[in-house]
Amino acid sequence: GPGMLTFKLSEAAGKVITIESDPKLARLLQERIEQIGKNNIEIVEQDVLEVDIDHLLNAKGVSEYKVVANIPYSITSVLLRKLLTLKTKSKVMILMVQKEVAERILSSAPASVLSVMVQFYADPQMIRKVSKNYFWPPPKVDSAIIRLKFRKKALSVNENLFFNLVRAGFSSRRKMLKNNLISSNNLSSDKIQVILSKASIDSCARALDLYVEDWIRLFGFIKKDMI
Repeated sequence: GPGMLTFKLSEAAGKVITIESDPKLARLLQERIEQIGKNNIEIVEQDVLEVDIDHLLNAKGVSEYKVVANIPYSITSVLLRKLLTLKTKSKVMILMVQKEVAERILSSAPASVLSVMVQFYADPQMIRKVSKNYFWPPPKVDSAIIRLKFRKKALSVNENLFFNLVRAGFSSRRKMLKNNLISSNNLSSDKIQVILSKASIDSCARALDLYVEDWIRLFGFIKKDMI
């Protein structure tokens, strides 16, 4: 964008690395940086989804950083997954997203794979809701600012297998969890029934009824059948 957030951040941060995909906006931003003599802003002219952020951080010698962004709503899920799974984790992320997405992320029983992923890696918090009337032209939806602080101690599970399980559970949202797991893992109905019982999960539960702790407990009983 025109850099309103970027310049505000530069007043408080030692260094700001901003990513802009539009060449025209990047050029205008660079011109403004030079005009006012800002020496702590660096522009990366590239699509954020294509940037190797871990490599960028290593190249800049950055070991501690924060992410602050107004996320384009069309790439929210993809970008969040990318930011959450970086090798070099940020201290905190302050993000503006669509209000409905924020509410799903903060729901105690995560209602999507993305919600489970966010709560697996971080503790989400609502900062404030932002009316669409604050924008011009006003969009069709309201927004919300959320704070994601990474867990101090990572949950000790095989992340790839764990999220394979979560994706299988959400593969058909209207079906009961056990039916999704049967079709996705080639396990018998009786086997799944036993696993759910051991994990203290109702046999009629759907994926969106489970808390992150339920998913982790379920994974502990089913992981050997997924390998």
